[in-house]
Amino acid sequence: MHTSWSQIRKKWKDVSGPFNQSLSFGWETDGLRGHIYTDQANSTVVIALKGTSAALFDGEETTTNDKINDNLFFSCCCGQGGQYFWRQVCDCYSSTYTCNSTCLVSALVNENRYYRASLDLYANVTEIYPNSTIWLAGHSLGGAVSSLLGLTYGLPVVTFEGVPEALPASRLGLPVPPGTDPATPQMRKYTGAYHFGHTADPVYMGSCNGATSFCTLAGYAMESACHTGQRCVYDTVEDLGWRVGIGTHRILNVINDVIEKYDTVPICAPDTACRDCSLWKFFKDNGSHPTSSSSSTTTPIRTRTSTCQTPGWWGCLDKTTTTTPTLTTDTSTTTTTTSTCKTPGWFGCKDPTTTSSNPSATPTPTATITSAPSTSASGTTTCQSPGWFGGCNDPPSTATTSTRSSNSSREATCTDPGFFWGCWHTITSSSTTAQASSASYSPLTKA
Repeated sequence: MHTSWSQIRKKWKDVSGPFNQSLSFGWETDGLRGHIYTDQANSTVVIALKGTSAALFDGEETTTNDKINDNLFFSCCCGQGGQYFWRQVCDCYSSTYTCNSTCLVSALVNENRYYRASLDLYANVTEIYPNSTIWLAGHSLGGAVSSLLGLTYGLPVVTFEGVPEALPASRLGLPVPPGTDPATPQMRKYTGAYHFGHTADPVYMGSCNGATSFCTLAGYAMESACHTGQRCVYDTVEDLGWRVGIGTHRILNVINDVIEKYDTVPICAPDTACRDCSLWKFFKDNGSHPTSSSSSTTTPIRTRTSTCQTPGWWGCLDKTTTTTPTLTTDTSTTTTTTSTCKTPGWFGCKDPTTTSSNPSATPTPTATITSAPSTSASGTTTCQSPGWFGGCNDPPSTATTSTRSSNSSREATCTDPGFFWGCWHTITSSSTTAQASSASYSPLTKA
């Protein structure tokens, strides 16, 4: 027959009550804290560890060390590679979803971490009570540390709203029975640990890791979701209509609103199908990870600052001295071109070419006229009606007569110029001009 919680309620005692608090353990300020309970005969000793003292800002009492151990135990890689507000507690992150397991184990077993402190605590208690039966208990972080200690020494453990601790248990390499995989301690059905909790607690259920969750905003990286041993879950969401919230995680709410409200305990069962950090890859090294990591991250920074003094959004804003000679060369080339042509056109330069015009203008027209008819000047003065694509439209009879006329005489004789070039006068007018020219030079022709 089950004993009702209304009868057990009378046995709850405040810590400040009749208990003898002369014998304390742990650091007095910011370390692992808890209480030790014994019966009158000292035959049974209960070690109860305190949970996390939550705080947005570290520094008060055990808040700083609690957050460091939370992120070290229950995150996939020391609070790295996840949410922006998570506090980083070690340098084991390698790349996206890749972590150094050797570095993780080294950080877990440090002297100033809670797991190593719990081992020293158990050694001190067994020295004082060598013949006593020792039980372990704890809430939240204290429950997880108690479970790790129980797995180490094979002790019975009872936790309340304990953080899922299978992830740190697999990394510590705790002893396991033959035929059991130490990498999956949640597969063990009988470990002597019983984890009590309810479905409205996001920490116990392993769901307090979203971008807007209280754990993330406060800097806690609570990524683990698997418990070792037996899970005893009160379904407060279905039975009592609760909503999931961090306020239901406090031990006083659990005692007053959960344990005392139910008349029976829930059914306990292992969660063998649970897996932690399924997207991550873990590797081992020889322990030289800090040196290689720091040197690789420092070298690019020094190279960039020594090269660029004024970095911009899409590159460096420093003046590049190597482009100045190129600009000077382009300017000198452009100056040479503009000094040559004073009247540029659409398809070339309209300036008269002095090298070609001067030799043609140098011979005097009188020498050409008084001598025999020359054919050298016929290329420029012979044709009065040029064609569209070259050649000349003048009749053959006017070729000899036109040789003796200059550019000025051609303009005077043309009375009907064309649209673009040449002259559209009739043949009779050309003959008249030729006759006039012959009459004027008749003495020279007869001679």
